[in-house]
Amino acid sequence: MPVISHTPSNKATLAKYLTNDETYGFVLLTIVLDLYGTDCLNWEIPTLEAELWDDFSIVLSQLNMDKLQALVTALTTDQFFEDWYCFNTTCECLNNDPIEPEVIDTCSPEQFAWGITEVALLFDSSDRPLFSDSTRRYLGICLDQVGIRKPLDVLAIAIMPDLMDSGMGTDTTFISAMSTKQSSDNDYIETYIKANLKGLIGQLNEVPISNRNQKTWDEIYEKYSKI
Repeated sequence: MPVISHTPSNKATLAKYLTNDETYGFVLLTIVLDLYGTDCLNWEIPTLEAELWDDFSIVLSQLNMDKLQALVTALTTDQFFEDWYCFNTTCECLNNDPIEPEVIDTCSPEQFAWGITEVALLFDSSDRPLFSDSTRRYLGICLDQVGIRKPLDVLAIAIMPDLMDSGMGTDTTFISAMSTKQSSDNDYIETYIKANLKGLIGQLNEVPISNRNQKTWDEIYEKYSKI
């Protein structure tokens, strides 16, 4: 399938982002969809690799291919929402953390938060699938292990385990210390999300997209670039 006609300068910009491991998964998917249309969501990896080589003479890194495939899977199946392992590995690679097959590398709270945020960009809020109880419990256990007891809104899907025995519940010193830590953790997570969202919007603004509604995009960019 031929690539949409681009100037040499635009093709060079697209190739730069496609081959940069710092490019957000959402930006990679936007580029590929703009180039090849929704048919590419059903392509096998070798087909996509062949198209990109024919059009740009580039090979995507394993990390960028993982990010692309993770978002395609999230968009076309319910695995991200229903399978805790897929949920974890998706969040992992969307935070530029390479996936190691057969190794469970538990994400940090901020990585979970950004993964959920980036996948959410694929859907209208009314069309987004619901998370399964097993995924929500997995997230709750992971948060509890690092002391997150009252998750930020984006992580509020978590089903938290029973946290403490009744004796600790009346210890005002303990409660105060936990409250301070909780506030600090949530502030850090919120800052992390905002920084990544600003970075993603910045990348999208630089990428030459043929099917961009410029008026709508200008409104989006104005809103999120100043976070």
